[in-house]
Amino acid sequence: MAASLSPNLSQVRQDAEGLGIRPLKARSVVLSALLGFHPPQLPVSTLVRIGELFGIAEGTIRVGLTRMVADGDVVADNGRGYSNPTRSKSVDFEGRVGIQPIPGLNIAGGFLSGKRGLETYSAPAIHTATRWDGLVAYNGDFFHVGGEYFQAKNFNNVTTVATDKADGYSIWASIIPTPAFTIFGRYDKANPSKTLKPALKDMFFDAGLQWRANKSFAASVVYKYEEVKNGSISTSDGTIGSTKSNNKGNYNEFGIWTVYSF
Repeated sequence: MAASLSPNLSQVRQDAEGLGIRPLKARSVVLSALLGFHPPQLPVSTLVRIGELFGIAEGTIRVGLTRMVADGDVVADNGRGYSNPTRSKSVDFEGRVGIQPIPGLNIAGGFLSGKRGLETYSAPAIHTATRWDGLVAYNGDFFHVGGEYFQAKNFNNVTTVATDKADGYSIWASIIPTPAFTIFGRYDKANPSKTLKPALKDMFFDAGLQWRANKSFAASVVYKYEEVKNGSISTSDGTIGSTKSNNKGNYNEFGIWTVYSF
């Protein structure tokens, strides 16, 4: 036989009110309960019992649920009670494996599979996004060089009927003639939409010179160029490209960047 202490909920509520703590509302109790379960689904009878633990009447819980459905906070699942529609329904998998066969040489591969957090209980995903990439890089005392290749499928089409693929590669190198100066450059080329927009091409490169005054402060002079052909894409620098076929758009930037590490 086991025994447990059953608190006097009425006394607890009186103590809370005496401390100026306002009682929880039906909406807060329901959402907190749903967020504590995976999947976030509970029958009405269970939500009513949970509400009673907080001194909320059954009628108040049921009226609150009706209002929450109208506001889009929860959805009523036939035969399964209520659920939180904004909770992600699945977990993505992403992993990376790397080896260093000799000092300075790094070989690595990565893989991702999942819904990218876009599948919820109110909006099921249609496709699974996958991406894999491979990297080879060498870091020496006076130079660094490396390259990476990737392939992706449905990375931006998890919730669309259409499917798509993408691939691309990147190469980079830097020369370190002295501890204070580094000359660096990078080149990227990608096919962002091989199935839906096979003619769309994205190319990027940058080159620059970095001066490091000490371990905390560094400054770089950099030139960046990006070119998009046969379409347009959205980047951190804005939309680049052209709406006309066989045309291209580009972005040029020249500047000085500084960094101070505490």
